[in-house]
Amino acid sequence: MNHSQMFLQAQWVTPAREMTAPYFQAQFDCASALSGRLRISGLGFFSATLNGRPVSEDMFVPVWSDYEKREFLFDGAPFDEEFGHRIYGLSYDVSALLVPGQNTLLVHVTPGWYAQPTWVGGDQSAAYGRPRLCFALEYEDENGAHTLLSGPDTVVCRESEITAFDLFRGETQDYTRPLGAWERVRALEPFACEHLWQDCPADGVERRIAPRLLHQRDGLSVYDQGENVTGTPVLLGTEPGTITVIFSEALGADGLPDPEHHHGQKAIFHIREPRTLRAIGTWYGYRYFSVQGPAQVLCCEVIHSKVPATSTFHAPEPTLQWLYDAFLRTQLANMHAGIPSDCPHLERRGYTGDGQLVCEAGMMLLGSRDFYRKWLRDIADCQDRKTGHMQYTAPYTRCGGGPGGWGCAIVQVPYQYYRQFGDAQPMREMYPQMLRWFDSLEAHSEGGLVTSDKPGLWCLGDWCMPGKPRIPEPLVNTYFYIRSLRQACAIAEILGIDGERALLKERIAGREKALYQRYYDPQTGDFAENAQGANAFMVDLGLGDARTLEHIAQRYAALGEYDTGIFGTDIVTRVLFERGHKALAAKLLTSCGASSYGHMRLTGATTLYEYWHGGRSYSHPMFGAPVRYLFQYLLGLRQAEGSCAWREIVFDPYLPEGINALSGSLETPQGVLRARLWRENGEARAEIFAPACINVHRRDTVC
Repeated sequence: MNHSQMFLQAQWVTPAREMTAPYFQAQFDCASALSGRLRISGLGFFSATLNGRPVSEDMFVPVWSDYEKREFLFDGAPFDEEFGHRIYGLSYDVSALLVPGQNTLLVHVTPGWYAQPTWVGGDQSAAYGRPRLCFALEYEDENGAHTLLSGPDTVVCRESEITAFDLFRGETQDYTRPLGAWERVRALEPFACEHLWQDCPADGVERRIAPRLLHQRDGLSVYDQGENVTGTPVLLGTEPGTITVIFSEALGADGLPDPEHHHGQKAIFHIREPRTLRAIGTWYGYRYFSVQGPAQVLCCEVIHSKVPATSTFHAPEPTLQWLYDAFLRTQLANMHAGIPSDCPHLERRGYTGDGQLVCEAGMMLLGSRDFYRKWLRDIADCQDRKTGHMQYTAPYTRCGGGPGGWGCAIVQVPYQYYRQFGDAQPMREMYPQMLRWFDSLEAHSEGGLVTSDKPGLWCLGDWCMPGKPRIPEPLVNTYFYIRSLRQACAIAEILGIDGERALLKERIAGREKALYQRYYDPQTGDFAENAQGANAFMVDLGLGDARTLEHIAQRYAALGEYDTGIFGTDIVTRVLFERGHKALAAKLLTSCGASSYGHMRLTGATTLYEYWHGGRSYSHPMFGAPVRYLFQYLLGLRQAEGSCAWREIVFDPYLPEGINALSGSLETPQGVLRARLWRENGEARAEIFAPACINVHRRDTVC
């Protein structure tokens, strides 16, 4: 779809002078109204009212995308990679909002990602452009059909109450100054890119929390929501003055929001009469907040993408239950504006590493099909059209990562999407891009191992290990390359195409040989001295011998906790479950050692930490990938090899010693699956409830 197909002959408009977050207004006359539909997009984010009534409850729309080509510097030189670009629009039925006589359409456009002034933590411009608006309002009255199109002759604008804005750090709202007269707008050229109707869930207020007042001193009140979420407090400003709100994920020793964990997040309100106050153009990631100034706290709104939980899990063992609950809370807190982010405050980026790592869990446990279909487009867009190079974030922002664990999202996410939902179209569309990515990895390899990325970029292997990294980066990146090559072969078979499978298999064999030559010790059976899960990466590929697996088990039985980063934690857990060490895998999941989920729980976390021991962000989903094993290897609900959309499953439950009951459910494309495990007279028992259309292979091995 192009501009005219979406917006007819409407024009994009922007203020004639600099405005932070402008209001746009258009007025028109309507006889006795019959029907109306509004086609609209405002960049960065917009909200609209017609005759003072909201057009929709949607928030932070349209969803974030790589809107258009922008000019910026990378390591002092012009950034030269070429991406795909797209613009999203929304269509609303406004029939019930039209009135006889004069009608007023008012649209508030905040900067969002489109006009965000800086990269997080930097001073370089990140903006695509200035806030802008385009709409076509088609309506019918007793006199026939009419169309109101945005343009300099129909739209005026003025400043809003938002006088300062930073998507990451917050906004200042000033209600003490007049907004000024309405001013003319100027027209902009349409975007020469693909236009799509937004088919991804918007953000919205999903629930409300009544926070607890912890203490007051010197006019400062400190509150606790009881959980780490995203959204905004809703305040009642009671008298003239300035109200300052500071947000944090933790409290300091002084009982105030901890500066280390507030990530610069602040809201400032200037008022001259009582009024309700809340964030407008951004969200905050926090558990605690302080309020200084004349205000009462009414509630806290929890805001994220409108994605429902489609799973349940119940365990008397506290850490397993915490892991499930914390993952859902963390993942939802990181679903905004159509992307799965790394954290909801400090960076807010769609990291392909974090995203591919937890995508299967996110698809299994949440009603996220439309959400991930949109993010797949972002992944496709952020591949360099010239070299095949993949970015570390989608949409692209300046970031860090590695070629394997990050860039291979172009294979992993569409493959898991097919497995979960049975939709092969994203794989079909992206398969040629996968092959281009493999060529890029070949160009950054030495001696059969992936050893580098584009100059000036990071080249991480695993990430966020406790202690100093010891697992070699080339081992990790080559692991992901081999895994992706194998997935590409499977994809080619699913699609019924040759897909250069002979070449891919040749590359697999060469890479496996290189891993043996560089890292395998035939005297011990270990790869890279079994450092930080190195053996597990290799066993997951089918490399090594019996000693390789046994040394994994011996190491983690002795440690009793993890020593791995975000990828190794997932792989070690899965390898142990799949290869005869279920008890040890369950022990790791329930461990309360220093590097464990139990440690996070015991330190009061309600979301997953970025680092095992805390520090920086307290809301990072990347360590949550093993949550799917609660369903696949404990409840025993997992798809059979080669199945998609849950048409065929293997029921192979496992009830660990010391745990007397587990239960849960998954809403699949075929219907709801339920499983229950319990002990009766000392024996473990299990039952499954599955729709008749699902072919169930049952293995009664509950202990």
